[in-house]
Amino acid sequence: FKMVYSIDEDMAQLILAKKYIEENLIGNVILICAKAQALPFSAQSFDYIQAINLLEHLEDSIHQVIHEINRALKYGGGFAADSRNRFDIFSPEPHSGIRFLGFLPRKFIPTLVRRLTGNHYLSTRLLSRGELSSLVNQVFPFFKISSKQ
Repeated sequence: FKMVYSIDEDMAQLILAKKYIEENLIGNVILICAKAQALPFSAQSFDYIQAINLLEHLEDSIHQVIHEINRALKYGGGFAADSRNRFDIFSPEPHSGIRFLGFLPRKFIPTLVRRLTGNHYLSTRLLSRGELSSLVNQVFPFFKISSKQ
């Protein structure tokens, strides 16, 4: 890409990214501390937007973020995102390491993760393929969800 804008609301992550960029002599990246719910760009600014390891951490603001991405994309632009499937039977849930966690009712998951790992699970909400497809199709009606097996 000619120019890359990398956005994170966590300054510590941006500091780590800056160090990596400097060590690897990467010159086409601009780091910005901002929230995905309010992208600091005008409408139709980008040909392509990618959201890596983001969607499962948005909780109640996921609709707002998808709308912001749509607003910032140029007409005909591309959007790619990843999100582990809630009902993954092949790998443990990536944030807790607990296998089949997504099959439990959501209200029990934070308590179970806390008891088994000692970690909090309050800001994570894995989506099923159907939930992700429905969400994205509300904003991008011709969008196709692909699954990587």
